Amino acid sequence: MNINDIFEMLKNPQAIQAQAEELKRRTASIEATGSSGGGLVRMTLTGTLDMKSCSIAPEAVDPSDIGLLEDLVRAA
Repeated sequence: MNINDIFEMLKNPQAIQAQAEELKRRTASIEATGSSGGGLVRMTLTGTLDMKSCSIAPEAVDPSDIGLLEDLVRAA
């Protein structure tokens, strides 16, 4: 993109706004799933970082070691 392209874009702020809205919509539709502990903890987030799901296997929960579960959630 050269400087003339930027000036042309600035002449039409509605087009820039429309492109920004389309990018937001497309980003929100992206989903990514991460897991840790061999699948004991799984999380799915959207492209806008909204959490769609979180699952924790019962065997990942040890009341005497909450720190481990916290680490697994962070890693997922």
